[in-house]
Amino acid sequence: MRTTCRLAIVGIIFAESVTLEVSATPTVDCDGVLRAYEGASYSEKLLGSHEFNALAVPMAGCAEEGRMAAQVAIASMFRLGTGVEQSDENAFLWYSRAAVQGDAFAQSELGESYLKGRGIAQDYRSALHWFKKAAEQGNTAAQFFLGFMHYMGHGVPQNFKAALHWYSIAAERGQVAAAYNLAFMYSKGQGVPQDFRAALRWYTMAAEQGVADAQVNLGVMFDQGHGIPQDYKAAFGWYAKAAEQGDPVGQTNLGIMYAEGKGVVQDFVRAHMWFNIAASEGNDVAAKNRELLAGRMGPAQVAEAQERAKRCVAARFKACNR
Repeated sequence: MRTTCRLAIVGIIFAESVTLEVSATPTVDCDGVLRAYEGASYSEKLLGSHEFNALAVPMAGCAEEGRMAAQVAIASMFRLGTGVEQSDENAFLWYSRAAVQGDAFAQSELGESYLKGRGIAQDYRSALHWFKKAAEQGNTAAQFFLGFMHYMGHGVPQNFKAALHWYSIAAERGQVAAAYNLAFMYSKGQGVPQDFRAALRWYTMAAEQGVADAQVNLGVMFDQGHGIPQDYKAAFGWYAKAAEQGDPVGQTNLGIMYAEGKGVVQDFVRAHMWFNIAASEGNDVAAKNRELLAGRMGPAQVAEAQERAKRCVAARFKACNR
């Protein structure tokens, strides 16, 4: 059975909020406030904490004074709603101020706001403008989005070669979503002659970083021998990684490997288990395969598979093949 390769559309994760009442106070230690912000953990920036949230008011004061780093920080706090009420509009305002001063991250965030209509009316031309400014400074997220906009034809005529150009630049610098989309384009021959070796390289990079779609498509390449020697064990391994992340296509394909004994000892119970799990997530192919396979199994086997599926879901798909 064949699967359909899927194009990833990945954005940066940030958040949203409301205005702060800021009383100008010359005694604010902006350097200290910014050091505290930079020293905060990822979880604090994402979810907030008592200490981190207390930075919001002095940070806003520093932003009002024109401190570019403070403008970026308070914009991100508004996007995430940490220390302030979530507001896309206020995030847009502060990213705008920092972007005009030349901050590449703020320029990229501003471009994404225009692209998605986040805190401002959707405007592809303005999105392109800010993505280009950020991309020229080496911002890989902006480079990815330029590739995406050319691929989709948002604000510009659809241009696969231009998309390939920007994805390549970002992927070479480690941008995982760009690597995935670059692999997809090479596998389909979009904007470039079809090149499975190049697709293998970029899918592998994305798959090793945990991108489930890349793991599935890498599995398909090994499964079907697309441009590389057919290797069922390698295919099984990549499908398993995607399945353990809860990917329904990976789960379906893993079920097929078990059902057909490809890369693993044939096992109808485990095959039914994976088909059942994927079907419960809406995968029609898995649902059909489950019914077909059940006709070749005894009642006890089906009952065991169903019980295994319950345990697997409860374990969040980990160690389900044991």
